[in-house]
Amino acid sequence: MAQQALIEMENGQHHVAPWYAVGTQEVTGTIARVSAAAYETGNTAREVLSAAASLAQNSNTLETQVDHFVSDIRAGR
Repeated sequence: MAQQALIEMENGQHHVAPWYAVGTQEVTGTIARVSAAAYETGNTAREVLSAAASLAQNSNTLETQVDHFVSDIRAGR
């Protein structure tokens, strides 16, 4: 007789299942959690990339403004 395990269903009921079914259920749950974490990581990476692009743009704008300011000072304006 195959080994069996008692598993709890999402609705709170209990069910007797073969041991390999429990392992399969655990692997499926792990894969789902890894997939969700990868999705969130992708979203966070896109946000960081967007923030870095914005920072680079602001840095370029500031550099241009400082260059003009220094040029005006040198020209005596």
